[in-house]
Amino acid sequence: MYRISSEGAVIPPPVGMRSSSPLGGLGTGSVELRSDGSFRDWLVDNEGPGLCEICKRSIKEEMVLAVKASSAENGWEVAKALTTKTVRLSEHELLPTVDELVYRGGFPVSSMQVADRSFPLNLTLFAYSPFSPFDVAMSSIPSIAFELLVDNPTRSACNVTFGLTLPLLAEKDVVRLPFQTATVVGMTGHVRKESRFEGVFTVVGLEEEEEAKLVGCELKVSTGHGSSSEWRGRVLDVRRSDSERQQVTWTSSSLHSAQVNQSVLLLQCEVREDGDVLAVLPGMPSLSACRTACEEALECLCWSALPVNEGLKCVLLRTVYPARWRAGGWAGVRGEWRVQDTSGMRRKEGGEEEEEEEEKAEMNAARVGLQVRREGESHASGELMVVGLTEREEGGGGREDAVHASCTAALARAPTALSSCMAHTEDTAYGRKWKEKEGRDVGNAYATRFSSAQARRDAAEYHLRHEPRILRTISSWNKIFAESSLDHPLIDFLMNSVSNFIKTGFLTADGRWRQFESFSCNDEPVHLHLYRSIPLALLFPQLVRNILDTGPIDEPKFPCGSRMMGDSNPGFVLSVLNLFMSTGDRRVLLDFLEPVMSSRFGLPRHLQNTYDWFHFHLKDVSAYNAVLYLAQLAAAERIAALVQDDSFQHYCQLHLSKAQEKVKELLWNGRFLRAWWNEEGELVEALHTETLYGQLWAFQLNLGLLLPREMLLSHLEAEMGIASTKFGLLVMSNYSGRGDRKAGRDNLIWEAGSLTWSTLSVFLDVPLARALLPLSNVLDKYRRHLQDLWDWRDLTAGPGMDASGECGKKPPGVSVDGQPWCNSHYSRQLIGWSILSALSRGFYDPSQLKLSFEPADGCPRERRVTRSLSHCSLAEDEGSFSCSWAK
Repeated sequence: MYRISSEGAVIPPPVGMRSSSPLGGLGTGSVELRSDGSFRDWLVDNEGPGLCEICKRSIKEEMVLAVKASSAENGWEVAKALTTKTVRLSEHELLPTVDELVYRGGFPVSSMQVADRSFPLNLTLFAYSPFSPFDVAMSSIPSIAFELLVDNPTRSACNVTFGLTLPLLAEKDVVRLPFQTATVVGMTGHVRKESRFEGVFTVVGLEEEEEAKLVGCELKVSTGHGSSSEWRGRVLDVRRSDSERQQVTWTSSSLHSAQVNQSVLLLQCEVREDGDVLAVLPGMPSLSACRTACEEALECLCWSALPVNEGLKCVLLRTVYPARWRAGGWAGVRGEWRVQDTSGMRRKEGGEEEEEEEEKAEMNAARVGLQVRREGESHASGELMVVGLTEREEGGGGREDAVHASCTAALARAPTALSSCMAHTEDTAYGRKWKEKEGRDVGNAYATRFSSAQARRDAAEYHLRHEPRILRTISSWNKIFAESSLDHPLIDFLMNSVSNFIKTGFLTADGRWRQFESFSCNDEPVHLHLYRSIPLALLFPQLVRNILDTGPIDEPKFPCGSRMMGDSNPGFVLSVLNLFMSTGDRRVLLDFLEPVMSSRFGLPRHLQNTYDWFHFHLKDVSAYNAVLYLAQLAAAERIAALVQDDSFQHYCQLHLSKAQEKVKELLWNGRFLRAWWNEEGELVEALHTETLYGQLWAFQLNLGLLLPREMLLSHLEAEMGIASTKFGLLVMSNYSGRGDRKAGRDNLIWEAGSLTWSTLSVFLDVPLARALLPLSNVLDKYRRHLQDLWDWRDLTAGPGMDASGECGKKPPGVSVDGQPWCNSHYSRQLIGWSILSALSRGFYDPSQLKLSFEPADGCPRERRVTRSLSHCSLAEDEGSFSCSWAK
């Protein structure tokens, strides 16, 4: 997604090409309308983020928006697709397309202005889905609205038709077939036998009764979900080594690149009529015959067609499997699109009433007409079209949980949605067990709201009935940022970053909120929840409560490669206090007091954390875990004080004091906290950016300093002096102890470290220009260097790295400085929302019902008090601002 100039410079595509503002409800799946008018990143039809093999590459070319305009008075007519891509109607026929589109995106709205001399009209397209902070139900409607605004600057009347073709008739080079997945938890060395290699994977997650059937099945290991690079082999043997693990012997013509606890095997076997396979029909004459067979079979929900010697082999399935690439294959999902439209919704000419009309489109094309009349003056009129995909009334076959929904509906039926761990274990009791085992069908929440066939048809109509309210809430959301005095790059980041909840989150049928780690990791680590919990607790606090109620695990081991983490337990305790601070709901403290009190106390030792590339579980004590542990103790002490448990409060104070001294003794080298300490062996003076992440949370929750102020400032200065680059702060320096930089280790930027640095520096009163520098560098990288505002990666390349992955090399290798490295649509960057608390010093004290502000030096101190904050006072001399309410 970039091109190379003649001088070797990397030139990014226009904004809106690498990613764009996602369209879809909260937890319902999404699709993106890119700046060239194409629809990409389809997370529908059971394509989940961590499962999607095709979503980053697949483009459903047949979904096209189009406009036809004409004037009988002047005798002209123009019809073009609203895309700049080449769209083929057949091998020799091309669809006429517009000259240029100007894309603008501000979540949850995408807009495109048409620039085409063929049209004497000014055309602007808007696309959006419901988004209403605090209202999960309204935000999770599976619908998309497309609105065309038409401005006629001529003096003659024009007729305008707004159209949308809808895909799903057939998906090319795709199959939807049963498969199994398993997580690699170990492997043996390979051996070479003539021209092939053989080896053994130790895996967890295979169904015991299926083991004997797997011999001869195709085996795949992707370098990352959605990656075009993958390794293929065949299964020679499967044997169980214990109650949880199996040994899979493989053969292949090439070597794999699997990684323990990170790689997922995909096993695809010969299709048989069994389980989810309803029927296997050889010798079908055409795709339409295969589709018709699915339509006529009551239990069929999707189909696949594979080329064979005589026609096609058609496979009918009782469930919707994720799509996977297969050259020459075809697949389709049962259902039909519904288009609900209304004419002239924004403004009707002359006050004339125009009746709403409904047009049903059967996976083909829907066109909605609008007549625009202008007599001597120019003003806009508009057309709204809401689209939804629903199941046929005569279909379903008694499987009420197996439903389709709108075109933004993903994971409607997700038999493989949990094929890997959905959370990581922790070294303490949480008081709640994860309810799913691997592979369980969890369904989707919208299926309970639109449960009957007729109700599912009403998803678009439901959107239309609430359209005024939807537009008000979207307008209010955007207005917050439009009227802000923050810098534009920061405004763009804050407004668009929450689209991450749309991209990777889903609501299960029984109402649980879950969010994949990223597009590369189909799990839900507890420790990562903490990074995204600030905006989530502000916008949808009920979802944070939902996670605390249903998510954490209290099992010491879990059968899908989970690890013992040193940051999940602090994440749980800090999340409890953060939710209380955000809502003032005292029940949060009381309901989770027992698991908070049962947390282990003592400096974490030999535990992994979210920065798992650095093998902290092999270190005696890591600084990142240690500072987070200090934050956990401070939060537990505050919780004890709030519930008036003097004994537990004293216990936390005692452990906090001891832990602070131990951190200084083991980790402080006089300049910074070294990344780890080992009792034996040479001390390595490695510097880990984001070591002080726990201190950020202490500031966020108004818990004060965890370590002396001068020590914190010295450490931050060391990070800036050693790890600073124009793309952000390097994640690790001097990992080897020899002062060298290694690609894939020392020379990468994990974005959150720079955001944490800036927030901490503002809290510690570092001058704003210097404090915000790493944050500004990262924002500038995404805005200008990558021109990609909606897909934050977890890692990007540091300076001096070429396409071969080596540091310090320049041509003939192509420089990939600052380019994405891995883990797309990652939510760790949401910790950047903490900058608001740092700049405003805004704290809400639920126990006193008091909201106070004391803006950082250099911030505007304009007094803006709304009527609802009638009990507010401003201390002019101190620049502070506080509000309180009577109980």
